[in-house]
Amino acid sequence: MSGEATALELVWNADPRLLSIVALSISVSLSAVFFAALFGLPLGAVIALTRFPGREASIVVLTH
Repeated sequence: MSGEATALELVWNADPRLLSIVALSISVSLSAVFFAALFGLPLGAVIALTRFPGREASIVVLTH
């Protein structure tokens, strides 16, 4: 490993490049969760609380 730091060394020394990669990964993941909840929770409430043609089929599709 000439000149290359091991993964453990990068974590232990809190390498700035590694920390920026981790921060980007966390922010992308939290953004995905936010938008999924923004659309998924109201849609789930509508499907759970209203009756409409094809409701049973949509529940089967969403749960499988």
